[in-house]
Amino acid sequence: MDQQPNRPNKRLSLSTKILIGLALGVLTGLFLGEPAGRLKIAGDIFVGLLQMTVLPYVMVSLIAGLGRLDFHEARRLALRGGLVLAGLWTVALATVAVFPLAFPRQESASFFSTAMIEERPPFDFVGLYIPANPFHAMANTIVPAVVLFSIAVGVALIGMKRKQILIEQLDVLGAVFLRITKFMVRLAPYGVFAIAANAAGTMKTGDVSRLQVFLLTYMLAAALLGLWVLPALITSLTPVTYRDLYAASREAVVTAFATGSLMVVLPMLAQASREILERTGTSSAESGSLVDVLTPTSFNFPHSGKLLALAFVPFVGWFLGNPLAPADYPVVLTAGLASLFGHIFVAIPFLLNLLGLPDDMFQLFLSVDVFVKSFRMLVASVHTLAFTLLTVFAMQGLLRIDWRRIGQRAAATLALFLGVFGGARLLYTFTLGAEYTKDKVIANMELIEAPVPAVVHLEPPPAPPMPSEPKPSRLTLIRDRKRIRVGYFPDHVPYSYLNARGELVGLDVEMAHIFGRETNVTPEFVPVDPDRLAEQLYTGYCDIVMSGVVVTTERAQEMAFTEPYLEVTLAFLVRDSRRDGFNSAEALARQRSPRIGVGNHPYYMAKLRRLLPHAEIVPLATSRDIRRYLESGSDELDAIMMPAEEAAAWSLYYPTFSVAVPKPVLIRVPLAYALDRDAEQMQDLLNTWIQLKRSDQTIQELYDHWILGRKTGEAGPRWSVIRNVLGWVP
Repeated sequence: MDQQPNRPNKRLSLSTKILIGLALGVLTGLFLGEPAGRLKIAGDIFVGLLQMTVLPYVMVSLIAGLGRLDFHEARRLALRGGLVLAGLWTVALATVAVFPLAFPRQESASFFSTAMIEERPPFDFVGLYIPANPFHAMANTIVPAVVLFSIAVGVALIGMKRKQILIEQLDVLGAVFLRITKFMVRLAPYGVFAIAANAAGTMKTGDVSRLQVFLLTYMLAAALLGLWVLPALITSLTPVTYRDLYAASREAVVTAFATGSLMVVLPMLAQASREILERTGTSSAESGSLVDVLTPTSFNFPHSGKLLALAFVPFVGWFLGNPLAPADYPVVLTAGLASLFGHIFVAIPFLLNLLGLPDDMFQLFLSVDVFVKSFRMLVASVHTLAFTLLTVFAMQGLLRIDWRRIGQRAAATLALFLGVFGGARLLYTFTLGAEYTKDKVIANMELIEAPVPAVVHLEPPPAPPMPSEPKPSRLTLIRDRKRIRVGYFPDHVPYSYLNARGELVGLDVEMAHIFGRETNVTPEFVPVDPDRLAEQLYTGYCDIVMSGVVVTTERAQEMAFTEPYLEVTLAFLVRDSRRDGFNSAEALARQRSPRIGVGNHPYYMAKLRRLLPHAEIVPLATSRDIRRYLESGSDELDAIMMPAEEAAAWSLYYPTFSVAVPKPVLIRVPLAYALDRDAEQMQDLLNTWIQLKRSDQTIQELYDHWILGRKTGEAGPRWSVIRNVLGWVP
């Protein structure tokens, strides 16, 4: 009987196992849905185990690596490493510059966001980079400060006698940390499975549908940059082949992608760099020291993945129907590079404000960052390899310049980018509707809860007869007739307006329905004249005005108010092209004699006089006057002064207009419900009711729905196979 030949035992590589764990995790999350979120703790444990040796490894490798050098080598390293880094930055910024080629034509606007009126804290460069207390920096994972401290110790060690004794000990310690990391990496398939299952099972995709152009284009750009451009630079300028690069680095790159973290794979990237040097026959004690210095040092400079996130800024301009001008791109690229020395979540709001784009778009960046972060880390890991390898070969004098080969790669890269981005643009053009729909969103909004039976008058009805003396209290009258007359301002978005179905809706309309339900009275909505509020309340034409009424000193002398239920911030509604002239105190000071429309009451006019003493004020009596101006397309007014919350709602109807908040001048005004001056019992009841609605989060829920435009109420369970396909759970 013939013996079967011994077949080699083919085992799956770790990178393959990680990808299998990633795929199984996604499938598990989709299958289980929200219950897969219980695996989050397992993913957190895995990431924590990976992170526990990173900072110690960074410290010992930097100190030992720099300590081995002499001062001449250190200067050469700084110069050549800086040139390599500048080259990598140039490639990444060029990718950002061509990113908008993928954008189809689009027109849009956004709901109000608190980010419009918030002052962002300044970038704390000192706290991030200066290790005033190294132990505090270590305990709080302030990596740049830890690195600067380690560099200082390593440079000081260069000129020390008997330094070899310490360096040998640090080498042993570094090997220990690397050994621990290798052991932890073996758990990567299981940790990645838990991370992916949690993300796929709990991720909300509502915002992603709005940002699919940025999301898909970013993924394409990251794949091109991380899997083609940066590897092409390495293989074109060094003896490294694609095969060697892939074989040595795939586990580190896949782990960075799966965990969404660059820091946890720094030891793996250093080891991959050493392995690549060994494969090319260029490994030496000097090259090993350089790797130990360059890999952790690169973490403290903006990497290509971070720079690619700058493409969100031109995306916002396109998304809002106001694309950046060519002259804006040098500002985005240079200021963006400088700001990304800090955190990306500080850089993006800074750039949005610098370019005059709405700050609230940063909230969309946060919502989509969970999707693009893994691709950012993929690019970051390959960037770190490229920086380390190119600098090591430059230090050894082994960089090769083959202009023919470089030209071929550059031409292929340009054609690939144009083809991919141009193809993406065609895809978006045919698959995404170019029609603007945000006006339909606000026009079709409905009350969160089912309304109570109510009467709505679109034209002023006659006032009901008032009882003769002795005159009962207003609260008694309401209880006796079981009906409350609620005054509202017509077309006063987002507080009281008619939706597309002709229904009276809005934040205050919904509050009136809630009050009617809880007091067992029927709301009867009647339109009111803002110039006759006190008279209409006194005569009984209406019992209360619930329609975003601003409390002013003048009004408080004529009528009573409940305690405020909201505060709003005065702003300007301006054409997109004029936003820069009204979005700061400095910009307002440069205005000569602008024509400003403003509501016809003295309070707003007095505030406007303080902000713009030389402005020509044009009274706008009602919301209908505002709508007529916005629809006319006239340049008769330079801006309209109104609360930012209202201005954002108007911009949804008319997306060629934007909200400009003159920071840091923030004028806050309260909103309350207006009553007759003699309605003390009614006032007491409403004050108590407002406190109750604030405590049970009703006001916050309505604010989120009508002003922030968020979906409120109990969201349905996340889609899953076991619920929506198999029906195993309700």
